[in-house]
Amino acid sequence: MLEYFYLQIATEMQFSLLPINSRGAAMKTIKITAEFTPAEEGGYVVYCPELDITTEGETMEEAVEMLKDAATGYIEVVGLKNIQHLSNERQIKELELVVNG
Repeated sequence: MLEYFYLQIATEMQFSLLPINSRGAAMKTIKITAEFTPAEEGGYVVYCPELDITTEGETMEEAVEMLKDAATGYIEVVGLKNIQHLSNERQIKELELVVNG
């Protein structure tokens, strides 16, 4: 099951139309993907392909919160401009394939 959600993070750029966080950096909203897989021991494993991070939770809601927390921490350490999948230069095209079933 795929679920998309938006994560608001701080960036170093200053935009007058965006909210400012407590450190004076502009906030930016990015879209990341949450891919859920039922865990063998119960609960859910959730993976974010854009950031290549995985976490888990007892419920889907808890797994989402854990992923948001992990994603925010990862972005704060690595820096948004250093994450290729979230750069402004990225282009996405969905493809359909016909395969033998």
